[in-house]
Amino acid sequence: MVTTGDALDNLKSSHRTWKKCWDAGETFRLDLLVMITSRSLSDSKRRNIEAYCRTNSLPVPRIYARQWLVESLRRDPDLRFELTGVEGRLEALTTKAPEPSSSITALFGRDEELDHLRAAVTLTTDVSLVGVPGVGKSRLLAELEGGVHFIDRLARDHLADDLFAIDPTTVVLDDAHLDQELLEQLVRIRSKERFSFTIVAATWPGTEAPVEALLNKPTRVEVDRLARAALDQMIQALGVHGVHARSLVLEQSDGRPGWAAILSRLVINGAGDDLATGQSLLDQVAGLATAIAGSPVLNDALACIAALGAASLEDIEIIASHAGVPYADLIAWLEVTAQGGLVERTSDKWSVLAPL
Repeated sequence: MVTTGDALDNLKSSHRTWKKCWDAGETFRLDLLVMITSRSLSDSKRRNIEAYCRTNSLPVPRIYARQWLVESLRRDPDLRFELTGVEGRLEALTTKAPEPSSSITALFGRDEELDHLRAAVTLTTDVSLVGVPGVGKSRLLAELEGGVHFIDRLARDHLADDLFAIDPTTVVLDDAHLDQELLEQLVRIRSKERFSFTIVAATWPGTEAPVEALLNKPTRVEVDRLARAALDQMIQALGVHGVHARSLVLEQSDGRPGWAAILSRLVINGAGDDLATGQSLLDQVAGLATAIAGSPVLNDALACIAALGAASLEDIEIIASHAGVPYADLIAWLEVTAQGGLVERTSDKWSVLAPL
């Protein structure tokens, strides 16, 4: 199936056609179902498609959505040339800010942080930009001007070549704590080749120490959660005006404009049910948990902690055993997750923060 419309609606339509054929005596089998769509598919939409197939005894489909196509075109130069005729390699340095910044057209309530960031970048030392996930670090970085380039991790093998070709004044690495090896590479190239660019490394609270240890006398710029009034102003600017919908977005985004932008788009695109049930928020957390642990196991552990209300160290040990991961690894992942503002440790208990 190839579709540019709603994938689930088109699957249901195709299924009705298949049933008519079967009722008419045609005996073709359906052993494999492949769905290709030009649209992005949320995790909840994928689950709805899979649930429909299971309910109707259809094969669970292999789904190739917009995300897969974009990543394939970025990673595979042969495919990119075959489909688009575009030759060449990816650039390791780009003037385009990370994707989250494109979701908001204006900046709300961040004048002080932006002034601080701009002032820090003009100094000769490096900068660490510290804030919890979704708080708007990438959006702030998008406001920097004048020779600022962002690292594309997919083209990291060409980093040195592009540094020589471009000679940027400022190089930005987002989520630097998740890729310290790349940060080390950047610092090493700068030192060895005597570049003079400033490095801006964005990171989470609690993970800044190892990041800052690699930088040159870094100036720290902290980005706090956005004030509720400014966040509400942003949500309305994105097109969400209903009192109940705004209240849900405000509660679930927890002062994080990046998350608020994602949740607002769900409302605008008619996926308000996912917002009301909290499914869309869980999808965001699942993505972060997978990025931290490299697998879904941390998300499962968070679900166990949420079910318990609060988990003791003994509980964590049992959860680690059932999940098949070392106890020390799970504790380390939880520490990082706490730094991201998703869980909290009080005394010897771990708990998942509201509104999760």
